[in-house]
Amino acid sequence: QFRATGSRTTGIALGTVLAVGAFVGFESSSSLGIEARSPHKAIPRAVLFTVLAAGVLYIVAAYGEVLGFGSAASLASSSAPLNELAATARVGWLAYYLDLSVAISAAACVSASLNAAARSVYSLGREDILPASFGRSHSKFKTPHVAIYALAPVVGAVPFVMVAYGTSPLAIFGYLGTIATFGYLLAYVLVSIAAPFFLARRKALTPLPVIVSVLATAAIGYVVYKNLVPVPPGPYNTFPYIFLAWIVIGLAWYLALKV
Repeated sequence: QFRATGSRTTGIALGTVLAVGAFVGFESSSSLGIEARSPHKAIPRAVLFTVLAAGVLYIVAAYGEVLGFGSAASLASSSAPLNELAATARVGWLAYYLDLSVAISAAACVSASLNAAARSVYSLGREDILPASFGRSHSKFKTPHVAIYALAPVVGAVPFVMVAYGTSPLAIFGYLGTIATFGYLLAYVLVSIAAPFFLARRKALTPLPVIVSVLATAAIGYVVYKNLVPVPPGPYNTFPYIFLAWIVIGLAWYLALKV
């Protein structure tokens, strides 16, 4: 993003949201709670393990890449860092396996995101916020197949259309990742604010959740602020307003249904 914008300040602003976007989804297993055998045990374990494992993997991978390139600046200038590191280490043949691994990882991320999104759409269908057909489950596999069939073509078509339009893969990741991360940030901040009230109603509130809630809300607010100030160049300057428009449309639809 530095190379695309030519501005260190703008690069930091855009990188803040994309850095969060690279870590979001750790709570995706929570969408499978109704399908788990022991959700009160399995889901917290899955969420905590994902956070810890992803965090350790991120630190080890980042340290290894920076060490291999000699500096973070050199790493940032590479479009294929893993392949270049393999060539530098004289094991260039590993590049084929690295590319395959990255492709498998990307497919797994898409599958996980599609699973979580389908469960959300399924719940909205069950609550009559979306058409009731989205709330149907498969007669044999008990999965939200209608929601998956509706979302999968969109997930597959959008990047293909953007590539056909001439958008680079890095730009596609930046555009879609930024808008999507705003949605995660909104969900996270709402959960952070609501958690102390939820625990208070269950008479399980302690000082620690309040402290964590305040710190999390402040951190998320900082990320949003850095994406608005200073104003990034186009089209990134329009993304917060595009997301805000979606929120307004969703609230209007919800209020109309409520009335």
